[in-house]
Amino acid sequence: MELFASIYFTTSPPTLDTLFQEAPALKDAALQYGATEKDGEVTFENPEREKEFVRIAEALQGDVAKKLSAAWVGSETSQEALSKVLKEVEIVAPEKLTRRQQGIADFGKAMGMPVVFFKGVTNLHGFHASNGVTFLNTESETSLSWTFWHEALHWMKANNEELFGEIIEDVEKAGAFTKAQLDDYREEIGAPELSDADVIEEMLADALPDVKRRVPFMKNLGKRNKSLAERFVGWIREVKNEKRKKHTRANFYLTGENSCDRITYVDCESGRLVTQ
Repeated sequence: MELFASIYFTTSPPTLDTLFQEAPALKDAALQYGATEKDGEVTFENPEREKEFVRIAEALQGDVAKKLSAAWVGSETSQEALSKVLKEVEIVAPEKLTRRQQGIADFGKAMGMPVVFFKGVTNLHGFHASNGVTFLNTESETSLSWTFWHEALHWMKANNEELFGEIIEDVEKAGAFTKAQLDDYREEIGAPELSDADVIEEMLADALPDVKRRVPFMKNLGKRNKSLAERFVGWIREVKNEKRKKHTRANFYLTGENSCDRITYVDCESGRLVTQ
């Protein structure tokens, strides 16, 4: 059921007053993100911070609320649903981020993928909105690095739709996941309405941060479609090189055995596993 329609700013972005009139619950989110209130008026001292929040509000009113309300809310109106969702999560202002979180945010910004941190229930790891904003839970049961790289695949969908579509199509045609596996995953995440393509997207996103799952996937992809595997590896390399080139604090905080700092892939010429 569609509780929210995605809102896209085709002309000028809305003012804060307009946002709060449409969705009063966003006022608290703005205050969490660093706005101040005086005589009933909520303002941001920094214009750039206000622009960031407007983009966050777009995501909250669209994809984010739709995803979370499906799990937490019933058949309330859109505003009631958004209010309930925002009671479950708390947006973390940039100045309150830890060094590790700030490093991830810096890297995301360099990639063109704004990262917003929030506090919420531990089994809610994060999500990537269609307007490019990625939300990460500071209290998630999984590591921030794992969640970030999981969401990076969704970022590929938004920014390299052709490559993403070809990968999903290849996996579907190859029958890489059985119907039972797809159904089990739907049940695991509590989303029985997801299409096969959507489930495959989520399963691949789960595999990307985990070298033990990434290597077999890349090996099989290379056997089926050499050029597609090379392009996928090229995309991962670009992400890795962008991280290193920008020299952000994320260079340290995104490393580790389950990160993509060291990438293992299949050399399609030799058929050997290569780690960089």
